[in-house]
Amino acid sequence: MDCVPGMDGAAPGGNFERLMAHLAPHPEIAVRPAIWSDMPSPHMTPEHMLRLAMDVNAALADPAALGAVVLHGTDLMVESAFTMELALAGPKPVVFTGSMRHMGEAGYDGVRNVRNAISICLSAPPCAEVLVQLGDWIFSARDAIKEDSLSVDPIASQTRCAAGRLAGDHVVFMRPVTAKRPFLPFPVAGMSKDVHLVAAYPGMGPELIDFLVEKQNAKGLVIEGFGAGNIPPALCPALKRAHDAGAVVVVATRCMRGGVWPLYGYPGGAAFLQKESKAILAHSLNGPKALLLLKAAIAHGCTRDEIIPFFE
Repeated sequence: MDCVPGMDGAAPGGNFERLMAHLAPHPEIAVRPAIWSDMPSPHMTPEHMLRLAMDVNAALADPAALGAVVLHGTDLMVESAFTMELALAGPKPVVFTGSMRHMGEAGYDGVRNVRNAISICLSAPPCAEVLVQLGDWIFSARDAIKEDSLSVDPIASQTRCAAGRLAGDHVVFMRPVTAKRPFLPFPVAGMSKDVHLVAAYPGMGPELIDFLVEKQNAKGLVIEGFGAGNIPPALCPALKRAHDAGAVVVVATRCMRGGVWPLYGYPGGAAFLQKESKAILAHSLNGPKALLLLKAAIAHGCTRDEIIPFFE
C-alpha cells in the first residue's frame, strides 16, 4: 500500500504498479507482484492479519518462490508481522516493509525500503524470524515496536538489539535470526473474538473486568499493567474471578522495554498475580502482541496450562 496526499490528508492511492516500476531487483531474480489490499493500516483486524498470513503461506508453497516481501502501512505493521510469525508454516523468509512518507512528499522512502527488503529476503537464512525493515534497520517481528509516529526510522527493538542493518548494498545480520518454525505447535486457523485487551490506569476498579467476564463471556483477558507488570490492587479479585470463570488472564506492561517479571509480591504485583490470580506473565510481549497470541491459542481450544509455554 502507498499513500498520496489529498485535501484532507494522505490516503491509499493505488500506486502499487508505479512503485513496482521503480524497482531494480537483482537481475537473476523475478519479482512477482500481488495486490492483496489497499486498506489503511489501522483498518487491519486480527482476522485480516491472519488471512494475510494464510495467503502468504499459500504463495510460498510454490517451489519457485524464494520468499515474500509484504508492503504494509506502518501503524500496525509489527502486529501483522507478529501474526505472520505465529501462522507461518514453512521455512521461507518473509520481510515486512513500507514507507513513512508518501509518494508526493519530499524524501519518499518507499522505493529504497522495498529494494532493501528484497535484498534482506534473499539474504535471510532458512527458518528465519519474520523480519521488519524500515530505514536502514532490520528487526524481528516478535521484538519490534513502532516508537515514533513521524520519523522515517520509526521502529525499535524492545528486548534485543536490532536483528541487522543495511550497509550500502550489503545486508548485515548482527545476531542469529533463525526461529522455531512453525512457531506454535498447531496450525493457526482462527482468532477468537472473545479475548480483550484492557489498559490499567491509576485507581482502576474491578468493574470493567467483571463486565467483560460476566456480560461479554470473555474467554481471555490481557491486562496492560505498569512497570514490570503491576496493577492497582482493586483489580486482583476481579482477575481471580475471571480465572475461576474459565477465562485465561495474561499480564503485559505498558513499558516499551523490560517486559513483565515476578518481582513484586504485594497485591497487584506480578508475582502476586501469578500466584494468587493465576495470571500468565507476557514477559517480552507487549499488550497487542500478547492479545494476538492469546486470540490464536484460545481459538484453537488451548487450556491455560497449554498456553503458558507460548509466552516463555
